[in-house]
Amino acid sequence: MSVQAANLGHGTPAVRLANAAAEASPESGPRMRAFMAGQQAHAYALAGERTNALNSIRETERAVNQAESQLGTFGGFSSATLAYSTSEVRHALGDVKGSVESLHDHFRLRDSSDKQRSGLIFSSLLAERQLQMGHLEAACATWGKVLDGYPAIHSGRIDQQVARIPALLAPHRSNPAARQLLERHHEVCVK
Repeated sequence: MSVQAANLGHGTPAVRLANAAAEASPESGPRMRAFMAGQQAHAYALAGERTNALNSIRETERAVNQAESQLGTFGGFSSATLAYSTSEVRHALGDVKGSVESLHDHFRLRDSSDKQRSGLIFSSLLAERQLQMGHLEAACATWGKVLDGYPAIHSGRIDQQVARIPALLAPHRSNPAARQLLERHHEVCVK
């Protein structure tokens, strides 16, 4: 429930729920500890609790390192997931550039078998943050990749992200890359 609260931008309830989940499973393995601490970090960052957010993301890093050093473990929270969590914390703390760097790390570390749906979600976030930084052409290129995979995926979250593209690009209609992406968006979404 903390993940959902965080996705909706409700930091304080997300903190309460993340802390309750972590308290409910004190004897969990390193991957579960990484997940719990990563969610706590994101929730704290959304709630404006910078110190707690940074302490929790460091705990996440320690747990991922411990999990990845154990032989015979697989699946679950990984270095790629840690990079995504770090991106979310950085973004919530106002570090858009750092958030973009962490998302690039996520894609570099991502397993090729990872789901296409999550790749589109994270790519959409990357495009929005690239635009926030003023990197319009990079954002358009990233959104172009999202539109490539969009017709094959059925997801309410991706639908919402793709639906935001025209409003986000509206101030940039005079730019050729933005105009071309808006035309492509119309072709893909208005069939």
